[in-house]
Amino acid sequence: MANSVAYLGVKKRRYTQNTAMHLVTLFAFAILLIPSFQLSSEPRRRRRRQAPKVQVEIPKRHFKIFEDAKGFQEPLDALLNALPMQKAEVSVYAYNETQGKALFEFSSDASLCPASNAKLWTTLASMELLGLDFRWRTNFYTRGTLRDGVLSGPLVIKGSGDPTIVNEVLERMAEEIASNLRANGISSIPHGLTLDLSVFDNIAEAKGWELENQKDRAYAAGVSALSLNYNAIGVHIQPDRDAKVSRTTLVPSVGYGIVDGEAASGRRARRLKVNTELTGANTTIHVSGRAGYLYGGKRIYRRAFTPANYFAKALRRSLRANGIQVGAQVRTTKVQDKDSLLYTYQSPALHHALTTLNHYSNNLVAETLVKTIAAHVHPGKPAGFNDGLEAIRNFLRTKVGILNPKLKVMNGSGLNRVNTISSRDLVKLIRYGISRPEYRSIFLSALSVGGERGTIRSRYRGKPASGSVRAKTGTLTGVSALSGVVENSGGDEIVFAVLTQGYRKPIGPKDMWAFQDSIVSLIYDVDAVNASKMQSTPSGDVDTTTASVRDDAALKSTLEGDAEKTNPAVVESKPLAASKNAEKSHANLESNKPVDELSDSK
Repeated sequence: MANSVAYLGVKKRRYTQNTAMHLVTLFAFAILLIPSFQLSSEPRRRRRRQAPKVQVEIPKRHFKIFEDAKGFQEPLDALLNALPMQKAEVSVYAYNETQGKALFEFSSDASLCPASNAKLWTTLASMELLGLDFRWRTNFYTRGTLRDGVLSGPLVIKGSGDPTIVNEVLERMAEEIASNLRANGISSIPHGLTLDLSVFDNIAEAKGWELENQKDRAYAAGVSALSLNYNAIGVHIQPDRDAKVSRTTLVPSVGYGIVDGEAASGRRARRLKVNTELTGANTTIHVSGRAGYLYGGKRIYRRAFTPANYFAKALRRSLRANGIQVGAQVRTTKVQDKDSLLYTYQSPALHHALTTLNHYSNNLVAETLVKTIAAHVHPGKPAGFNDGLEAIRNFLRTKVGILNPKLKVMNGSGLNRVNTISSRDLVKLIRYGISRPEYRSIFLSALSVGGERGTIRSRYRGKPASGSVRAKTGTLTGVSALSGVVENSGGDEIVFAVLTQGYRKPIGPKDMWAFQDSIVSLIYDVDAVNASKMQSTPSGDVDTTTASVRDDAALKSTLEGDAEKTNPAVVESKPLAASKNAEKSHANLESNKPVDELSDSK
């Protein structure tokens, strides 16, 4: 019995031990199986067979080279088929004005966007329709009776659209007005100023402005019968090392503009933003972000949305500085027959405005000229863009001889992609300007000079063509243009136009500028072209379908090395409307435009 009990005890212990071992084994096995269950619970992914990548060969494109210019074939084809240009739409035409024959072309009848090259038709139409001696006139009248030096009515200002008035001009204008008021015994005008803006209609923005994403930028300022500082206001932000907040001031400080917000002050700038918007009869300036004192103060130019009110407040401040008390009221109404003419300010002659228009690619001047043409063609009617543009189209058809049905003249500045013209027609337009003795010198002086002044001041610098290129630039997002005149090394005058569009990142404006500059350099260096002609054409004509092309990568490297960023210029001699401070204003207005949208263009 005792043995039986002992046996059962041993058996029970073994059973317990075996059970525990089994449980441990099962637990360990379960742990090992969990990842496999997780993996198996996921759907199986079938590997797709990837089709081999097919290299699509882009067909080579070739210039058409005319007689006696065969030396251009190989270098031009190499430029056209280089990597940056392969997906761009291109239209090119070059004409030897001296010898009266075409040199080369590529898709010269294709109508592309000219960007700010549109200012060329505005320039020549203004010379033709307004006359070279044209000047804007701003008239000042007194209304009411005089008693003890106090005028019972307002000072009335009738604007004609003069876009050349800047601070310095306004101050001298105020001195003349104050002198005339004192001569008439007037020292106080408590009823303020009345503005006659009836010369233009109420539409301030030309066609294409509706496509602009940044309507508060200085380059997109609206047209007005009374303008000041190209209808832009300077916002100066001065960071302070000892303060947490930067100081914001408006330039000029004339009581126009409402500052909303403030910029922090720190070692480096961060997300500094300045935007403006219309608020009643004023402009509100929104400031945010941080200014960096390591870089000093920063001045940013933004659009003034009510330019006539801007002009009035600046004039009132200047008159007060000259001892004439003027009330704060600003009204808008027409000049009356009983009003007495006090003073007339005349702008400099038209060619000064045309220089500003093209050297700085000033959109406001261009669109003001469109309305001024309308006022000249239809006197007595409030001038609008449509009438001015129709007059320009008629000029292009009847005077220049551009009959291309694909020509689109939708504004006078080239802002945004609403205009189209072919390179052949653009060359025809330039030839019209330089072939007429009365226009030639003024037209050529209005164009930028490569390596010296204007929007191509930094291009061609240190290159053989520097000083020999006179041209107009044009830049928008995905659009770049250059057209003008080159006097080549042989003394011949070559008219050219290069239009490009449709390129996308990583290809940018610099690649297009390099393409344009390389073509201009080829046009200039006639000896190199002749040498190439001798090597490539031992006898007979060249077959343009078999012209050799350089290695794309090497050529792209060469092009990128030649590209330079365009900077605005400082013109050597300027009229009253463009003194040193005015030149700085021009430069700042241009530099505040994004490079992709330079109205130049950027």
